[in-house]
Amino acid sequence: MIRFGYSGVPADGTDDAEFLDGLVAQGHGAYELAFVKDFPWNEKRCTVFGEAAAERGVALSIHAPYFAILTVEDEDKRKQCLAALEHTMKLGRALGAHTVVAHTGHVGERTADQLHELVAEGLNRLEPKISALGVALGLETSGTDRAFGSLGDIALIANRFSFVRPVIDWAHVHAKSGGALVDKEAFRAVIDFLRSQFPGWAIDPLHTQFTDNEFGAHGEIRHIPYGTGSIKAGPLAEAATEAGLRMIVISEAKETESHAGILADLRSGEETARPEPNGEGRLIDSGVVEFPEQVLVDGASMVVGLDRPLKVSNTDKKMFPDDGITKGDLISYYRSIAPLLLPHLAGRALSMSRLPEGISGHMFYEKQTPKHAPEWIVRAPIHSQHRGEPIEFVTAPHVESLMWLANMACIEMHPWLSRVERPDKPDFAIFDLDPMEGVTWDQVVYVARLVNIALERLGLAAYL
Repeated sequence: MIRFGYSGVPADGTDDAEFLDGLVAQGHGAYELAFVKDFPWNEKRCTVFGEAAAERGVALSIHAPYFAILTVEDEDKRKQCLAALEHTMKLGRALGAHTVVAHTGHVGERTADQLHELVAEGLNRLEPKISALGVALGLETSGTDRAFGSLGDIALIANRFSFVRPVIDWAHVHAKSGGALVDKEAFRAVIDFLRSQFPGWAIDPLHTQFTDNEFGAHGEIRHIPYGTGSIKAGPLAEAATEAGLRMIVISEAKETESHAGILADLRSGEETARPEPNGEGRLIDSGVVEFPEQVLVDGASMVVGLDRPLKVSNTDKKMFPDDGITKGDLISYYRSIAPLLLPHLAGRALSMSRLPEGISGHMFYEKQTPKHAPEWIVRAPIHSQHRGEPIEFVTAPHVESLMWLANMACIEMHPWLSRVERPDKPDFAIFDLDPMEGVTWDQVVYVARLVNIALERLGLAAYL
């Protein structure tokens, strides 16, 4: 699925509902607030706009100021840059944005190692302030030799900082490659590289930017109206659709006609790449719950459209009998919430709480990965003092893992509070309120809120 939108800021006095309804009427499902020079909105204004956008299903993002980069060496200017990034991230939280887009910085006379060290030092200073905001810091691919931040550079940075995501400016990639993005295969090569370098949850959805451009030997020179250059949106949509990649495409063009042209070519490319129904597949959900994306299986009960082969079974079995919810619904549910769940589960071992006969049947815990688990399931061997040997726990780094767990009737998943590389160092704590008989729900909620306030006053990020 491809969401399209453009970058800008609504004019002062514009009615939010009218503006957003206009976007939806044009077929836009995204919008990027271009705070590229300063901060015209405060958190309250972002909250109001974000709530209105959420009601209409419009995905929002923010582009941070151009000056807010990570490679400045002067300490006073560096503090200003980091403060601007922190403020933009907080505006993103208020907005309900998935991503804040930022430029990494300039090369200057520095080596790659020096630049990576500068970026890492800045992100280390930002991490305690922004990593728990629920917003990704998207580093945009560079478009010239003078700018730092190739896709490979961003992959190295994201490997160290889990809140960092890649933002692909397709025009920049086109310019830096000497105009190589002219067909579906070229776009697919970039997508394949992304999947080889980033975990699935970090590019689901993949945030991207698109416009036509003029370029030379050293990269991008300027943006030009869509259709007057050599990059086209249709092959991008074909490649993404065939790859099963969810993507947000933000037009950075200045012309309304360019927005319309990019959107038309994206939809045409999607239609070209969409497989013809062959009548052999079937939906696995019961229809009781409406899911954003439906899961289809072929005649051999293999899920269609996944990167890793997954066979499901007994999808009609009632897991929640009173509500008519089936195992197929459970599989579809875990697929739909994967973008939210996978970042938390990354690098954590899981204990499985399995209920093969549904919630009214027998439940048992399972720590050891079953021998019949697919080869692509990532195991985490952790030594057990009780057993005197390692237990191979399941981990869930991608959507197929979650769907496999659901197919195992794993209604509950119990992730470790630590990561597998440091199993004895928890990075997360849970306060489990277990009220005695006679305590009301309102009393439990009241205590939970008190705990939340106490934790926040200690400077800890707390979630209810």
